[in-house]
Amino acid sequence: ALVEEFFKFFAANWAIRRDPAFDEPVDAMVYMIAAALGFATVENIFVLMGSLSEISASPFLSVLETAGLRFIGATLLHVLASALVGYFWAKGRMRKNEISYIAIGIVLATLIHALFNHLILSFQDKDLLVYPTVFLLFIAFFVMVEFEKLRKAKGVAVGKRDM
Repeated sequence: ALVEEFFKFFAANWAIRRDPAFDEPVDAMVYMIAAALGFATVENIFVLMGSLSEISASPFLSVLETAGLRFIGATLLHVLASALVGYFWAKGRMRKNEISYIAIGIVLATLIHALFNHLILSFQDKDLLVYPTVFLLFIAFFVMVEFEKLRKAKGVAVGKRDM
């Protein structure tokens, strides 16, 4: 989880670090979400390719089931975890302490990612997938509230990055 969260941040940071359009607090969350969607797409393709190679009585249904779970659960997880990193990145930019806030964001995103993975592995029965789903909905609520706070803080000047 830590490696994935770090690389999503690294990709977003590398892509926009010198872009003059990176000037609003909410931009960090948007760029992190975009990086997460790209990462989740690649990860989902690899997982689906792996499920195609498994021998199954009904490979088509197996692939559809895997795709459904991956595209809902894993994609939402990556988006939410990266949005949290983006939130802390934006807070760090506003408070002129990017590195500390980014570290907090990556640690929290890693913990959420690891907890989700634990829930998925612990509740593999389809009837029990409600637990990881409720967990993601809780995180989504927090992310939406914080996104709105950043959107309203757009009057706050965000200086050039010091990284």
